[in-house]
Amino acid sequence: MILDFVPNHTSNESIWFQKSEEGDPYYKDFYVWHPGYVNETTGERIPPSNWNSLFRFSAWEWSEKRQEFYLHQCIIQQPDLNYRNENVMREMKNVLKFWLDKGVDGFRVDAIPYIFETVNSVSYTH
Repeated sequence: MILDFVPNHTSNESIWFQKSEEGDPYYKDFYVWHPGYVNETTGERIPPSNWNSLFRFSAWEWSEKRQEFYLHQCIIQQPDLNYRNENVMREMKNVLKFWLDKGVDGFRVDAIPYIFETVNSVSYTH
């Protein structure tokens, strides 16, 4: 049996995301978060870049709870994991091991090109 494995993101209903959004110290940086910028003319908070998701709308979604934007390169309900965080790497290895221990023969891995981003080097373009 081959399992479909999409390591780029989780659901925004995942306990990991909920804890990250709440600022839990272990999960705080499990996702790609950014405070964005304030438009000096309008005072409106704007995303950290003009990136679009694969489905053409902004790749950033505002979280009222955390007061930051999170990156979602797919749909809003699928926030991108932060693979620069060693805990994310460890947890994802645990996910693979869990399924291998259950007897899967292998994985079909999807969304690999979207695992790493360079958020801080991109400035917002109006």
